[in-house]
Amino acid sequence: MSSDLLKTTDDMFIVEGITNVKLYGYPLYFFILGLYSFLTVQITGTSYIVTPISWMADMLSFYLWHVQAHHVIKWIPYNIKCHHWHNLHHHLYFPPKYFYGSKHLYDSVYCKEWIKNSQSDLNLIRSSLPFGELKINEAIQNESFGIFLVGIGLLVKYFVFNLTFDVIALTVFQGLLINLVGNYLHLSFHIKDHWLNKYTVYKELKYLHYKHHKYDTKHNYSIFFFGFDIIFNTYY
Repeated sequence: MSSDLLKTTDDMFIVEGITNVKLYGYPLYFFILGLYSFLTVQITGTSYIVTPISWMADMLSFYLWHVQAHHVIKWIPYNIKCHHWHNLHHHLYFPPKYFYGSKHLYDSVYCKEWIKNSQSDLNLIRSSLPFGELKINEAIQNESFGIFLVGIGLLVKYFVFNLTFDVIALTVFQGLLINLVGNYLHLSFHIKDHWLNKYTVYKELKYLHYKHHKYDTKHNYSIFFFGFDIIFNTYY
C-alpha cells in the first residue's frame, strides 16, 4: 500500500485555499430544481410549488436521519446499528486526520471494494445507488428511519394534499435522484484525486463535508442544502 494513501489531512483544505466558503453552487442547484419543477408541471399539470415543497420534505427527512445516526436514540428501530455503522465511517475508516482513509480501512474487508470504487467512476456510481455499500438487509436497517420519514411524507402527499399518483411518482423520482447524487458525492469526497477536484464548487462541498467529519461531527448534517442546519443551529 502506498504511504501516500495515509498522508494526514488535517490542513489539506487550508493548503488548497478553500477556507472561505462562498457556496457558488447554490444558483446552479436551484436552477436544476426549478427545471425539474417545470418539467413536472408540464407532464402532470400540478402546481409549481409541489416539487420544491417535496424537495424540502426530503431534505428534512435526510437531516433528521443523519442527526439520529450520530446519536443513540433507543426508541428509533435499528438506531443502535445505524449509529454503529456511522461511527465506523467517522471514527475508524475516515477520521478527520485520515479523511481519505485510515489504516483500519485499508486493513478491512471493505478496503478491496473501496479501492476498486476509487479507481472506477462507474463502480462509484453503482455504490451510490440507494442503500450504498452495506449488505441489503443491513442497508434497509441502516436507512429504516429515513424510509419511515419518507413514507410519512408520501401519505401526507396523498391524503392531505390529494396529489395524484403521477405527481407523487415524479416527486419520488426526484428524491431518488437527489439520493443518488448525494451518495455519489459523499463517496467521492473521500477519494483524494477525484476528477471533480478541479472545480471550486466541488471543493467547497468537500470542505463542508470535512467540517462535518472534524471535531465532534455534530455540524453540517445536510449534503447540499444547509438551511435546516442553520435553523437547528448545527451549521459550521
